[in-house]
Amino acid sequence: MTAPAPQSLSSSLALVGDLGGTHARFALADCAVDPPRLTQVVTLRCKDWATAEQAVSSYLAALGAEQNPVVATLAAAGPVVGEAVKLTNNHWHCSVAGLRRMGFASAMLLNDFEALAHAAAQLRSCDLTSLGPERPVAAQGSVVVLGPGTGFGVAVLARSARASVVLATEAGNVAFAPTDALEDQILRILREQLGLVSVEALLSGPGLLNLYRALCQIEQMPEQANAATQITQLARADDRLARLAVARFCAILGAVAGDAALAYGARGGVYITGGVADALAVELPLSQFRQRFEDKGRYRPYVSAIPTALITRPHTALLGAATVAHVLVLTLAAGTLRGIEHAARQSYTHDVV
Repeated sequence: MTAPAPQSLSSSLALVGDLGGTHARFALADCAVDPPRLTQVVTLRCKDWATAEQAVSSYLAALGAEQNPVVATLAAAGPVVGEAVKLTNNHWHCSVAGLRRMGFASAMLLNDFEALAHAAAQLRSCDLTSLGPERPVAAQGSVVVLGPGTGFGVAVLARSARASVVLATEAGNVAFAPTDALEDQILRILREQLGLVSVEALLSGPGLLNLYRALCQIEQMPEQANAATQITQLARADDRLARLAVARFCAILGAVAGDAALAYGARGGVYITGGVADALAVELPLSQFRQRFEDKGRYRPYVSAIPTALITRPHTALLGAATVAHVLVLTLAAGTLRGIEHAARQSYTHDVV
């Protein structure tokens, strides 16, 4: 199934998507308003479709709209290389060329956390739950968005008084750095199994399971769970090892978030998101997250001044994709088709503060 022909395109409507390891979310963005307004949000299971393009076609066909999006902006959980992406924890490939063949006048692919960073400037206090004490937000300070889901993502909204730009990263795949004796033991166990132990190997859905199993091995206790959801359920039922795994997960997340704050100079804040973080929304504020975030030796005063918060606004990645789509639509309306995707990216060197 393919999208309708370009002659039926709506001049202000964009298709936006958030392609994850497990689910794909799509919406229409009305780019006639600023910020764009999202409608028709639908969640699909990735395993039900052979390709991302098939999922897009199914979504558009289900809408049955007479007018169709002029552009497509999709955020994907994987590194965008050139104009294509292979999802890290999914069988899907997707390309700008493939989307254009479907009839879109223009298309762009973003890393999913890159999209979240584009949305960061639009988030308000009602969209966030503070983790730790309230801190004033530096209006021109950079913001890091990171978090655990099927994998672990990191992106940066780098801001100064003169310019702003979003940086997509693969910082979730840097090596894990233990900070105490127990984490030394966990690292040794996981290194025997995995070789290089990345941050994602601990801070993700599969990572929580890796952490739990390592703790079971250390304590010589049988495993009672084989999925992250089971571990959180056992923890809330007061299973000691599951509680220890969840507590250690939150602490390590705090340590990694503090490292990211230092690495990227995130004076504007560190925002946490991702499916696993959402599932631990009750545990995170009560955990050692903030303590470990601030435990940076002589740089404690620096990180102590940085706010940390859990993003609670739904569909934030779709909002970020719509923010980029808005620029694409405006540029297309101005008739400058040549270099349109490049222009959209470069526009974020200003006017996002």
